[in-house]
Amino acid sequence: MPELIDPREEKACQLRASGKKQADAYYEVFDGPPESNNQSRFFRKDYVKARVEEIKRRRAVLADLDDAWVLRQLKAIAKNGELIGDANLDDYFMHTEDGRRIGIELTDVPRDKMAALDEVTVEQYIEGPRDDPSTIKKTKIKLKAPTGAMTAAKMIGDWLGMWAPAKMTQDGTVTIRHEDALALLDGVGAGGAPASEE
Repeated sequence: MPELIDPREEKACQLRASGKKQADAYYEVFDGPPESNNQSRFFRKDYVKARVEEIKRRRAVLADLDDAWVLRQLKAIAKNGELIGDANLDDYFMHTEDGRRIGIELTDVPRDKMAALDEVTVEQYIEGPRDDPSTIKKTKIKLKAPTGAMTAAKMIGDWLGMWAPAKMTQDGTVTIRHEDALALLDGVGAGGAPASEE
């Protein structure tokens, strides 16, 4: 679909496709009181809905994105959050034979546990008498907060419609049933297309 003839309509469609709310996209371009509900009528027009969807599709193609790719990335972030949530500071310490912690040692920490670290700071300095100095090494670690993983899990839940029954909203957004979305997720192959059944 080509650009709309009216540049104001085209601009409103571009703004809506970029994620702005209907009212924000409409009243950034057109005049009128926000309570007039003109934005709702405008974005319900068939040619406007088609143009907004076309812009979204083109942007997704240009970015080489689709729903399946985004869901895979969110799923990976959420799974990484499980590791972060399960991480324990004790995993990073050396222990004596009787189980006492004696210092941080990262050389034998598995890769999945290292993913839970947000920051590692190593300070080294010399201390003691001039003829018998000691090298002191301090290692500080900070675990990641699981907020990114929780956000990813919420976004997946929103997309799956886990928090509300299936419905179509006024702006044309469709919330699908939880079972259907899970079937879609399970059927997505590595390339983003549904996996073929043998």
